[in-house]
Amino acid sequence: MDMEFAPKPNLKTYAMNKANETAPSANVITLREGKEIRKAMEDKLAEYKEIIKNSVEAPQGVLYGFALAEELLKVGTVNTEELKNKLKTIYPSGFDPELFKTFCEYFADMAVGKVNN
Repeated sequence: MDMEFAPKPNLKTYAMNKANETAPSANVITLREGKEIRKAMEDKLAEYKEIIKNSVEAPQGVLYGFALAEELLKVGTVNTEELKNKLKTIYPSGFDPELFKTFCEYFADMAVGKVNN
């Protein structure tokens, strides 16, 4: 499956903007309460589910985003280090730490309403 098919919420621009920030890195993402935030997260999860369902091999970023959104909606928090280690065992030769970091940053902002789906 071609990586161009993956829905990318301007991840390249987003990553470049985040690289210019000096915010401390957090290993825990917490989903803030609020209907709009939860709905945006649910919509993102549904989008990723649809891609995975219709793909022979889903793009890596979709799998990372799916795992992040699913955990945030189920539990309300996600420890990114623990999830990273889990994903590394599932995809030992194909894990991309920079792509995972970008998705973590995106979902950290999404979880507090800074970005909308």
